[in-house]
Amino acid sequence: MRQPINQLLGLVIEGSPFLQGRIDTTSKTLSKRSQAVFLMSSVRGLLKVMLLGSNRAADYQFEKEITERFRQPGAQQNAVEAVKRLLDTLAKNMDPWKQIAELKPGHSESNAVPELRETYVNMTMSGLTLIGTVAFHASKKTAPEQVEVYEKLAAVDWRRDNPTWQTTGFIKVLDGPDGKPRYDVTRSRTEIDATAEILLRQCGVK
Repeated sequence: MRQPINQLLGLVIEGSPFLQGRIDTTSKTLSKRSQAVFLMSSVRGLLKVMLLGSNRAADYQFEKEITERFRQPGAQQNAVEAVKRLLDTLAKNMDPWKQIAELKPGHSESNAVPELRETYVNMTMSGLTLIGTVAFHASKKTAPEQVEVYEKLAAVDWRRDNPTWQTTGFIKVLDGPDGKPRYDVTRSRTEIDATAEILLRQCGVK
């Protein structure tokens, strides 16, 4: 926790009612039955995109950049508040985050999380990259304007079967083993960037 980025991660997770108690801090992948919404590495990835505008930077570069920024008085607190503004607005307005926010972590009711993870794009790392990209561009606006952008972002249809995702190749529809379509989320930077451009225009930040 001595590193500024780790301090930021801790403050963001503990300060977010949506994330608190719902992050897998030890695993490299989430099991299909996991009640966790994200891995710790996924939250770190969201912060990288939100603060740098891209996930292309190596981890050491990210850590160096954050260390430099947080030397400025109040910089860390401002970053925490900015991330909290994003997470709180989405958890209040966006499916399925707003449904998950009502569930008790660790209780049987949170067994609904795995199915939601398989249904929604914004429960994946690629989806978080889209969210972080919009947040990076919104950060140039005032706090109330940022909330307006995030409310528009929350109104997006984040379900995997939304045809919009297929136009950029962000989602690829494959044949599932049960005869039903399987909606695979891309990890390609090219397709993620193309999809982010659509969301930036929809949210009025580009």
